[in-house]
Amino acid sequence: MINHTMAESNALLIVELSGVIVALLAVAVSVLLQWVQNRDMFFAEYARRYQDIWLHSPGATPGEADEKHIFLYIDLCSEEWHLYKTHKLPKRVWNNWKEGMALIMSYEKYRSFWQEHKRDYDCGFQNFMDGLLKDGRN
Repeated sequence: MINHTMAESNALLIVELSGVIVALLAVAVSVLLQWVQNRDMFFAEYARRYQDIWLHSPGATPGEADEKHIFLYIDLCSEEWHLYKTHKLPKRVWNNWKEGMALIMSYEKYRSFWQEHKRDYDCGFQNFMDGLLKDGRN
C-alpha cells in the first residue's frame, strides 16, 4: 500500500484537477470555434442568396426586377426579420439590412407586390413591413 503525505496527496489532486481544467478549456475553445465557423457560414449563405437575387434579376436596378425576384427578395427579408426577432442576428447587421429594405421597398413595384402578397406572411412580419412602408422606420 502506498502511503502519501498530505502534501503529496494535495499535489496529486492539483495535477488531476489541472488536467480536467485543461480538457474543459479545450472543449470550450473547440465549441466556440465551431460556433464562429457556423455563424460565418450562416451569414455567407444569406449574402450569397441576396447576391443571387440581384445577379439573376432581369434588370440593372431593383426597379426593373420581375415578380419572381421581388418575391425572392421579400421572402429573404422575412427570414432576416425572423432571425432578428429570435436573437440570431446581431442588431448592427439587422439595422444595415433594414436600411436596405427601406431603400428597395421605396420602389413602387415592390410596394405594390407587397400589398398584393402580404397575407402570405405572418402577422408580425406584415406589421413590420407595413410600418416600414408607412414611415421608413421600424
